[in-house]
Amino acid sequence: MDALAERVARLERENRRIKRVGTVVCLAVLVVGLGGAYSAKWLKTVEAEQFILRDQGGTLRANLVVNPAGKAVLGFADAQGAYRLAFGVSPEGTPNIDLYDPSAKKRVTLAVSSAGAPGLSLFDPAGQERVALAFNAEGRPTLTFLDVEGRGRFGLDLTADGRPGLSLFDQDRKEQLTLDVGTDGAPSLRFCDRGEGRRLVLGLGPKGAPMLSLRDPNETPRLGLEVRANGQATLSLSDLGRERIVLGAQADGRSSLALLDEKKRERIGMGLGAGGKAALVFSGRDRKERIALAVLQDGKAGLSVFDPGGRARLGVGVRSDGRPTVGVLDPDGQVRIDLGIGADGLVGMGLFDRKGINSLAFGIQPNGKPMVGMLDPEGKNRLTLTLNPEGKPGLEIVGPKGKDEIGQSDPEEGLRR
Repeated sequence: MDALAERVARLERENRRIKRVGTVVCLAVLVVGLGGAYSAKWLKTVEAEQFILRDQGGTLRANLVVNPAGKAVLGFADAQGAYRLAFGVSPEGTPNIDLYDPSAKKRVTLAVSSAGAPGLSLFDPAGQERVALAFNAEGRPTLTFLDVEGRGRFGLDLTADGRPGLSLFDQDRKEQLTLDVGTDGAPSLRFCDRGEGRRLVLGLGPKGAPMLSLRDPNETPRLGLEVRANGQATLSLSDLGRERIVLGAQADGRSSLALLDEKKRERIGMGLGAGGKAALVFSGRDRKERIALAVLQDGKAGLSVFDPGGRARLGVGVRSDGRPTVGVLDPDGQVRIDLGIGADGLVGMGLFDRKGINSLAFGIQPNGKPMVGMLDPEGKNRLTLTLNPEGKPGLEIVGPKGKDEIGQSDPEEGLRR
């Protein structure tokens, strides 16, 4: 019993001794720490080539260094020691932030160029840049997609005046296709040749009319297709930027073909009207009609010749019943001379006054008998001179009441009377 009491007393003395030693150690650590902190506030410069931060296991987790290229870099690593994040500034003053994947391959870079333009780059697992978002030299925002060799192949941008655009490039970084929206809201699609010349343009006009334009190597429009707001569809062929041939179809079924001169004046026009009228027109440099050839819906075909004022002066035609006619008109458009062949075979020519009344007629009847007739202002035949097949002349004069005043039975007597 006495032995047990002595053992307990000895353990208590040792425990008190351990507490006193621990207290001394803690005070010593505290003094050293406070002394170090007190000294640090007087420290003005720390110089080193590299600062390294390691975890409890000795794995590098962060470092601050200036690399051989002169770039200042602050890097952070994961628990395996693989760099995952880095901040840097180049010797030229370009700042950047890099993000890495678990295999320490750079996948994202955010930087500001020496010109002050920010940019974001995304990299593939092989470390090749594949997507770039930045401002170009003109200050326009651009988004570019690159191939495995780092060549830009697809791009999006926004122009200074707010027009959005999309571009596709070939292996030589040459623009081959563009899609954009104009300031008027009209979209267009352009196809380019290997020299980046825009050779084919497909789009909508300001009023929503669809258009297709084919161009030469100088980007001059040479062939165009368009459907206008009024429903007219046109095909145009051009020389050096000037329309020379226009083929059109109206919404009501009319169609036309126009040939234009070097000043875009229509000189030859062909058309088919909604009612079936077909026409061919030749015009002067003043755009006035000079010759017109037409076939009407009723089958009548005609040729008209116009004076320099655009007024029809001569007409040649064939009526729907097959009778040919020739008409000569005055400046007011009134027929003054009419030459034709009747359905019964009569060949005749009529002379008309300014009111369009037939005043004098010449003709040859189907039996070969020639005749000349004179008519009054009401268009009534008042005098007829004939020559029968045997060569015997005849004269007939009709009075106001329609009675023969001089008969054909004895023309010589009639003439004496």
